[in-house]
Amino acid sequence: MRSSSFKYHPAYSFELNIKFKSMKRIILIAIAFLTIQAYGQLSGKAEPVQNSKKVENTVNDTIPLVSYVSQTENDRKPAFYLNGKFVSDAMMKTINSNQIDNLNVDGHEIVVEGKKYGGRIYFQMKKGYHPKLISLADLKLKYTKLNNAPCLFMIDNEFVSGDYNKCLVDEKFILQISIEKINHAEENLQLNVIRLLTRTEANIKKSNEIRIGGTEDITLAK
Repeated sequence: MRSSSFKYHPAYSFELNIKFKSMKRIILIAIAFLTIQAYGQLSGKAEPVQNSKKVENTVNDTIPLVSYVSQTENDRKPAFYLNGKFVSDAMMKTINSNQIDNLNVDGHEIVVEGKKYGGRIYFQMKKGYHPKLISLADLKLKYTKLNNAPCLFMIDNEFVSGDYNKCLVDEKFILQISIEKINHAEENLQLNVIRLLTRTEANIKKSNEIRIGGTEDITLAK
């Protein structure tokens, strides 16, 4: 990326140009700024969040905390735009972060395809970068023998939700595909977990040291 600074714009949006090696870190930074905008509007002091049922963890705790993700929390997630086109968060997880030219964050809420988002993050890629897009559903048919078997996708150890027919990924940035078959008789559960490992420097280094676990491993050609 071009610089290590961000510029605030009117209407609570800003351009962020920071060099990172990790796409996850880029997204976390952008979401952090969206959170600041939501509570402090960037122009004033952020208001503390009131929570009458606050529970604090201590080193002596022996009872785990259980939480359920509500629809309200899902609404705070941002909508992603790649070169001006709306894409899924799964797509952003398989983008080569070294090819990002800049990004712009807009904190206004928006509804896209009937779903509410807490803001927008626009990624502009460098000229000459052309991802090879494929849906997770088509990727499953192309690289596995699972056909219509029930599956869950993970990208770099994070589960992917949503319609796998609409979740596009950059096929060129996928390093390996690992398939784990899960059979749990007591829970009457049978499914397959398809793990996608992206071509980050850390993943490439680890893949050269150890073999990915699972009953089936597929390595994409470079």
